Order: sequence, then structure tokens, then C-alpha cells
Amino acid sequence: MYILIVAIVLLLALLAVKFSDKFGIIVAKIIRNNKLVIPRGDTVICADDTVIIGGKSYFDPTGYGLVEITISDKNNWNGKKLKDIDMIDSELVVMIQSKNGEIIVPTGNVTLNVGDKLIILKETVRL
Repeated sequence: MYILIVAIVLLLALLAVKFSDKFGIIVAKIIRNNKLVIPRGDTVICADDTVIIGGKSYFDPTGYGLVEITISDKNNWNGKKLKDIDMIDSELVVMIQSKNGEIIVPTGNVTLNVGDKLIILKETVRL
């Protein structure tokens, strides 16, 4: 099973490199053996690499997409725990990046602060 997952991830990463111009995506960085690899035209993606892909937008035919918001001092979520914010049931905070760049797993007890970036899965297009 592990080999199949690695093969799929490698295929997706290679497709991202090959079709980056066509689909508006880039391989932003690669983490290999806990070191940063800056992708160049001749960079080879290896098994166990973590490949970070960036793009202008993401479309999901189900009508859901990923949206990034940054908490400002005027945002009513500032200073609140994730479990205490008003969100509709069909929305989910997938990831939080703190102002200093730390990736935070979104649990109910995480307090949101100015500068935090949230990646939210939400309905973006009704099909």
C-alpha cells in the first residue's frame, strides 16, 4: 500500500512539473531529508520527497474549494478559540499558519490571532 501511495504522489508531482504552465501551478519547494530543495528545470523528484505545489486557484467539481483568509485585528475571530467561532456546518478549517510561519493543526482549543492564515474548505460554487 505504501508503495502505491508513493507512486501516486510522485506521478502527481511529475504532472505538476510537466503541466505547470498549462494549469497555472508551480512546484514551490521540495523537502528532502529535512532539507529544502529549490526546484529547477532539471530537479528530479524522489521517493519520500514532500512536494509543495502552489497555484492561483483550486476548483473542485463538487462545488467546494479551498479559501485562504488572514485574521486581522478587526476580524471577530481574533482572540477566539477555533471551537468558539461562528462557522456553518459545511465549512472546515483545514490548516492554520501562524504569523511566524508555524503550521498549526486546527483543533478546537487553538486560539486565533492577528496574522494567522487559515485554509478553509467551503462551498464556493453551487452546481
